Amino acid sequence: MRSFSLKATLFFLFIFAGEKAMAQDYNHDSLKRVAQNEKNHDTIRLFAMGSILENNYMNHEKTVFYTNEIGKMATLGMKKSKKGSKLYKTYAAYMSVYYNNQSVFIQNVNDPRGFIYMDKAMRYSREAGNEQDYYYLLINKGTMYAKLNKFKQAQKCYFRALYFFEVINKKDNFGIAFAYINIATLHNWQNDYRTSIFYLKKALRYLNKDSIENMDYTIQKITCLTNIGSDYIFLEDYKKSRKYLKEALWISKKNGLDYFLGMLYSKIGRTYQYEKNQEEAFRYFQKGYELSTDETALSYTAVNLGQAYLARKDYNKALELGNEGLKNSEATDKDLRESAYNLLYKANK
Repeated sequence: MRSFSLKATLFFLFIFAGEKAMAQDYNHDSLKRVAQNEKNHDTIRLFAMGSILENNYMNHEKTVFYTNEIGKMATLGMKKSKKGSKLYKTYAAYMSVYYNNQSVFIQNVNDPRGFIYMDKAMRYSREAGNEQDYYYLLINKGTMYAKLNKFKQAQKCYFRALYFFEVINKKDNFGIAFAYINIATLHNWQNDYRTSIFYLKKALRYLNKDSIENMDYTIQKITCLTNIGSDYIFLEDYKKSRKYLKEALWISKKNGLDYFLGMLYSKIGRTYQYEKNQEEAFRYFQKGYELSTDETALSYTAVNLGQAYLARKDYNKALELGNEGLKNSEATDKDLRESAYNLLYKANK
């Protein structure tokens, strides 16, 4: 299974800089009321919607709904405001969020709308005067190229962004780390696991340079540690893999990030499975399956647990989990589908 880079998905974190603490004082229902109240100014409603997005970005249904609402409101706002004005730039920033997220929602990597939407997101980012955001979007565009196996184009995007964060933007440690994470992912996708680890460790060093303890940094640290652990699995160094995966697990638990737990438990289970410690592998696979909350994690953990049941010669349970893994993988990952088919084939023999 490929490495992942969580932040190279939805885009809303940086246009709210400085206002995030205020948003955290409100719960979802309060923000929802602010967003729905037509007496509030559009910018207040947009900020509330953006805050809901930021706090619910693992919830696909809410993300799609509020992204579309942001798009409608920002489109109308731009038409009513004078081009180049502060208000116009505010609406342009939200249009950038809207078009980036729309590009992410497109599942088919060959759909030309993905690049059309991303280019619009980048254009609106510049109209809003958000140069920093432009380069985060450039990294997202690089990831789109990578998914098409256009690795040279992806690399160009990543290193252009890296230069901006490191030189132009005066040592933006978070931006540098984000670029390195994506460069590492590019090497992982080409089976160059040692180089991937090299860049991930560089990313970790930059994240640790800042004494900031917010969710953005925490998620990127978990991403680095998880991907390093995954790369060590491919290199068959299972002890080192567990070291990084267990650190990612500890940080996830400490910060209440339950979204990561299923995948992490299951990956740790894989290290024990490869070491022929089937009982410990089964324990981690079962825990991972129980804690999975999204389609990708459910598919991954179901297939792993199914393989553990197959080793126990419980073919009915292996078939059940293989079918569940296949069902959940249909909308997520080609590699997971192949793993599910392989499990079903073996369980049916």
